[in-house]
Amino acid sequence: MDRMQQQEQFTQIYRDTFARLSRHVYFKTSDLQEAEDIVAAVYSDFYQHIVHKARKVENNLAYLKKMADHQISRYLARRRAMLSLDDENLGLDEILPDDFDIEDAAFEDLTHEEIWAAILDLTQAEQQVLIARHRLAMQFSEIARELGQSESVCPQDKVAKKGDDETGNRSMLCKR
Repeated sequence: MDRMQQQEQFTQIYRDTFARLSRHVYFKTSDLQEAEDIVAAVYSDFYQHIVHKARKVENNLAYLKKMADHQISRYLARRRAMLSLDDENLGLDEILPDDFDIEDAAFEDLTHEEIWAAILDLTQAEQQVLIARHRLAMQFSEIARELGQSESVCPQDKVAKKGDDETGNRSMLCKR
């Protein structure tokens, strides 16, 4: 297989698996920056060891998830060794998306510090839901599935509605 065919094959595998692999990794690490780094490392390793060497894999997604699980194990071991209570070391300032959209308009009058102060008051699970919804563009039903919860965890009478986005999807947060 020539280099061009390898790149085309890898590009197709990447397109077919990226969203599901990213979700798989994020929900096991709960750290967006680390999840992105792990996904990048997994695809790099996959290209070098599988695609470049023309090895055949029966189920690409399953193989990539297995590779990611090994990377996550190494990440968790490092994280336990470097446990810190200092919020500045958590990289929370990197979670906001690079491009601003219509949902950002609702926060125009708030400073980043005020927004992060509010986010940091949330539980880890609530932070995960916000990141999954707004950074990974997941639907609430998908988030609930990934977290092993039913969608009814956020009943309608306990919902603070933020409005509908441009696609008509509901955008809401559970009240405490």
